[in-house]
Amino acid sequence: PRLYSISSSPSVHPNQIHATVADVVYRTEGGNGPVHYGVCSNYFQNLQISEQLYISVRSAPHFYLPEDISLPVILVGPGTGIAPFRAFWQQRWSEVSSEIAGKTWLFFGCRYKELDLYRDDKAEMVELGVLHRVFLALSREPYTKKTYVQDLMVEVGDEIYRMLVLEKGHVYVCGDSVMAEGVNQTLKTIIQRHGGQIDADAYMLTLKDQNRYHEDVFGITLRTAEKLNKFGKSA
Repeated sequence: PRLYSISSSPSVHPNQIHATVADVVYRTEGGNGPVHYGVCSNYFQNLQISEQLYISVRSAPHFYLPEDISLPVILVGPGTGIAPFRAFWQQRWSEVSSEIAGKTWLFFGCRYKELDLYRDDKAEMVELGVLHRVFLALSREPYTKKTYVQDLMVEVGDEIYRMLVLEKGHVYVCGDSVMAEGVNQTLKTIIQRHGGQIDADAYMLTLKDQNRYHEDVFGITLRTAEKLNKFGKSA
């Protein structure tokens, strides 16, 4: 089976499930072999609107927004790792007044500006006060310094420290395992740099024990052509 994060809120899209899927295309033999296509993503690509898709839903009991909506939230999801966060901001928009909700920051990364997934949606959520800040890291944009989400996190490390340590906020990380480990190490660096005598390794363990550090992590990604595929499921 293939596991995908649900990227829609039932409050906004009842009787539907949206997914954010990368169109996987790669070559073997060090890039010199034949072209291969991802089994499931290619299947989605060739589905017709009238066709049925059979799925099952697996719950993620530790990957939910905090019950206390006043707590700050930091979302980190490069590429298709943005999937669950689209559901998050839709849910916040449908249920919560922006006046009482805590700060919500989103760190997103992709190779080029044209691959900035849900760009218009994010801009609208910023305008509505659902997302308070959105950071975009571009790793291969021409004439632009190569940047990853970890780099942007370090730039605002003092504010992340305040949100996470002083204000008891939550961090959510979604994406491949290499990125997730990089974010983990970056948070340790931020805590060590701005926390004085705080033991960063111990504090990261505390975050996990308190269920304030949440991960939705998958294996190493292949070179992909990122695109969106939305498919609904009748109730």
